Amino acid sequence: MKNSTIQRVAASVLCAVIALAGLSACGSNSGSADGSSASPDGQRTEPESSSNSDNKQKNESETAKSQTFSQMFNGKQTIWFYSSESAYIGKDFHPDAIFVFEHGKVTTYKNWQDRASGTAFTFGDFKGVSEDQLLTKVKELSKGSFDKATHGAKGQYIEPKPYDVTFNVRTDSSGNAVASELINIKYWSQSKNKEDEIRLELEQNGTTYSGSEIKSRTIYDKQFTGFTGDGRFFFGRMSTAGSPEPTMPTFDSIGTAGITEEKGMPLNVSGEIIERM
Repeated sequence: MKNSTIQRVAASVLCAVIALAGLSACGSNSGSADGSSASPDGQRTEPESSSNSDNKQKNESETAKSQTFSQMFNGKQTIWFYSSESAYIGKDFHPDAIFVFEHGKVTTYKNWQDRASGTAFTFGDFKGVSEDQLLTKVKELSKGSFDKATHGAKGQYIEPKPYDVTFNVRTDSSGNAVASELINIKYWSQSKNKEDEIRLELEQNGTTYSGSEIKSRTIYDKQFTGFTGDGRFFFGRMSTAGSPEPTMPTFDSIGTAGITEEKGMPLNVSGEIIERM
C-alpha cells in the first residue's frame, strides 16, 4: 500500500514537470504561424511588411545618394544646362551654355549666336539624344553654333578647357542658416578674348529670399529638371521622359571645408553667357 502511494505521487510529480516544461516551451517560442514574435514582456510583435521594408530600403538609398553641390561637382561627371533667357524653357528656347562638371572642374560649352540670324542651338535639338551620346552632342552643337555665327570669318574655334569650380554660401539675417549658394564658373570668352566668370546664385526655400524651386519640363522625349529663380533662369539636367528624374544636390553647410561665406546682398539676376558675334 505504501509503495503504491509513492508510485502515485511520483507519477503526479512527473506529470506536473512535463506540463510545466510544455508551458515553458510555448512561452519561449519566438515565432508563430502568422510570423509574429513575442517580446520579452510577452507582447506579440507583428512582422515587418514587405512594403515597409521596401520603403525603408528606398529611404536609406535616397539618403545615401543625397549630395551637396560641392560634393556632386567634385565627384563624377554630370552635365548641366543653363539658360538666362527664362525659367520656362521650351523646344525653341536657347541654353546660354552647357556645363560639364567633373572632379572639381567645370568645362563650359557655349551657345554662339549670330545677332542677325540667331543661329544658336535650342533645347529641342536634344530630341532623341541618349545620355551616352549627350557629351558628344553638346560638343557638336557648340562648335556648330560657332561656325554658323562666325561664318568662318572670325578666327578658329577654341576647344573649351576645364577650370576650377568654387562655391560660396550666403547666410540669412540671423547669420546661422544658409540662405543661398553661389556656384562660381570661370570660362574663356572667345568674343572678348579673355577669361570671364558667371556666378549662379541658387536661393534656398524657407529663408528670407524667394527661393529657387526645382521644376521639370518635358520637351519632346526629354525631361529637363533643375533649379529656377523667380522665372529668371534655369539650371538643370536632362533625362529621358518617363524615367527617374536625376538627383538634385542640396545646399552646403556653413563651415564646410573650402566654402567661404558671401557678404552683401544677393545677386539680382544670374549672368548671361551666350556669345554674340
